[in-house]
Amino acid sequence: MGVVTDEIKEFVKREKLGFIATVCPDGTPNLSPKGTTNVWDDDHLMFADIYSPGTIKNLLNNPSIEMTFLSEEVIDSRALQVSFQHDRCSKK
Repeated sequence: MGVVTDEIKEFVKREKLGFIATVCPDGTPNLSPKGTTNVWDDDHLMFADIYSPGTIKNLLNNPSIEMTFLSEEVIDSRALQVSFQHDRCSKK
């Protein structure tokens, strides 16, 4: 079984909006909202590179990434936070 559990898959598929934190070359944090987050497979989450030059540059320099997802349901008010090291980043 991969690191992306069924609970994580369902949460990400339902909520989509994630806040992606990366580390800039000078060590400062960069936080970027991503509305295209989805499950790639049992070990990977993904987001579309629509306009993410800072995020992609940071990931190519330092693979540390943290993703936070918030439920839109106010009553639920759950949050999911996952930390990964990216292993795929390509530009076409």
